[in-house]
Amino acid sequence: AASIISLATACAMGLQSAVMLHLNASSTTYVTGVLAAFARDVATPRRPPSSPPRPAGKEGFVWLVYFAGAVGGAWLFLRHGPPVMMLPLACLAAAALLAARSA
Repeated sequence: AASIISLATACAMGLQSAVMLHLNASSTTYVTGVLAAFARDVATPRRPPSSPPRPAGKEGFVWLVYFAGAVGGAWLFLRHGPPVMMLPLACLAAAALLAARSA
């Protein structure tokens, strides 16, 4: 039952990303949206030289960062256990403080 729910959720997110890309709107499923944008930019034929290029490399780089974060987080968790899960919260709190300070 859990695998069916996961499959249905993944399909819904993929469809949502595809619709948002088709409408050239902001993606509300950011991770899958970046992957869908990367696939679109790689698969789209080259445009005329007068049109601005699509930054396909940007989405690919973002996915490399996601992958590095996932691998690094898993490695830290295996080495140091559950306390490592506080690291993302600390980063989020630091970012919120910096944003509040500059506002």
